[in-house]
Amino acid sequence: MSELVAISKAARALGINRTDLSRRLGNAGITTFEGMVELADLRRVAPTFGLEEAEILERTRLIRENARAFRHDPGNPPPVDDLAWQIRSLKVDLLMEKQKLDSCQRVITALFHRLEGFLASDDPARHRIALELNEWLAGQLKSRQA
Repeated sequence: MSELVAISKAARALGINRTDLSRRLGNAGITTFEGMVELADLRRVAPTFGLEEAEILERTRLIRENARAFRHDPGNPPPVDDLAWQIRSLKVDLLMEKQKLDSCQRVITALFHRLEGFLASDDPARHRIALELNEWLAGQLKSRQA
């Protein structure tokens, strides 16, 4: 079953205006209906759309799994210096950050594989684009390591 998303809502979530998003969708040949677009089609032009929602759901799942660690009397919150409670809280935060990092690494690896396919292509335009993107990615990764 397809999931529809309002173009205006998607544009706000992406931090762009509705006209720009509509233009991107049109340029990609994606049809819309009454201001709505299929989520799968939207992700073709905006792959990051909805990642924050997935992170929120994952964080909720982790908190539920560790609910005992977070239970306390609302009238008597744990003391600030309760290191065990703070460690449990930081553990959930660390797990969330690790999952984000793992997800980004999988996307980058998949992108490099996709670019390798472009490099193997007989199409000179794909070959040029792949070289430019590989050079840009290598520069970005190198600057992040410094």
